[in-house]
Amino acid sequence: EAKSAINGIGLVKLMGRRSGFLAMHTVLATHDVDFCLIPEAPLNLDGPNGLPRAIYRKVLAQGHCVIVVSEGVARTVVKDPSTLPRDHSNRVVYPDIGPLLKEKILEFFSAEEIECNLKYIDPTYMIRACPPNSEDALACTVLGQSAVHGAMAGYSGFITGFVNGKVAFIPVEDLVEQRRKQVDIRSRTWLRVLASTRQESLVL
Repeated sequence: EAKSAINGIGLVKLMGRRSGFLAMHTVLATHDVDFCLIPEAPLNLDGPNGLPRAIYRKVLAQGHCVIVVSEGVARTVVKDPSTLPRDHSNRVVYPDIGPLLKEKILEFFSAEEIECNLKYIDPTYMIRACPPNSEDALACTVLGQSAVHGAMAGYSGFITGFVNGKVAFIPVEDLVEQRRKQVDIRSRTWLRVLASTRQESLVL
């Protein structure tokens, strides 16, 4: 869709409040993305290396641009979280990164007096609403039956999961104590993303 419009820009927001695995693997699967933005990679919206100017250069070079952003990127662009509102659980309510980026990009192109056609897509609920396939249904059946077997055998404080292709009882304590998994921006997988997108550095 971005290619079919004059100076077309496609902005897609995906799930990922704390980590960018979904966005990263989506980019590797499509090979059509120019910028992949994840919470683990620092992002700057202003200055010569800011995202809007990088998008501007990409659009001038190839006529279009596609951006995939994780919802958690909002945490990296807010400089002072103490000024943000909090929810009933006293957690900081970050702004929606999709409309925020859309506004920043449109403002930049307007200041440069360059026409652009930006399409913003948030497929979050479409992804969540997908019906399960046969493999999903089978996995749910096996995990559910295993949980019942464990409970009937007298076990508690566990969840069922697949470990090395086999169903296992995993203690909840082990999962709670583990650090949240995040994308290592020095890993080969992230370097493959950078090689695929050929995106500029957006740090400084």
